[in-house]
Amino acid sequence: MKVIKYLDEHLEELLMVFFLGVISILIMLQVIMRYFFHHALPWPEEACRYLFVYSSMLSVSYCMAKDKNFVVEFIYDMFPKYRRNKNIYQEIR
Repeated sequence: MKVIKYLDEHLEELLMVFFLGVISILIMLQVIMRYFFHHALPWPEEACRYLFVYSSMLSVSYCMAKDKNFVVEFIYDMFPKYRRNKNIYQEIR
């Protein structure tokens, strides 16, 4: 039960760390293959691209779950003080 609870709380973090590690290893493998063996592998670039996209999607869901979103405050700050409405700020956020 503890394992399921831990995975429920930290699965996205673990997957993002794993994807970043795999991306780093694949890029290093590609560099070594290119410069030392003069033969590039065809698949690591695409694999890194897909892992980066999946990591980006996971990071969005992680940020939403932890309420660590980017807030666009400059639009809110553009209004004069008497026109600022907290509802606008809440909708943008």
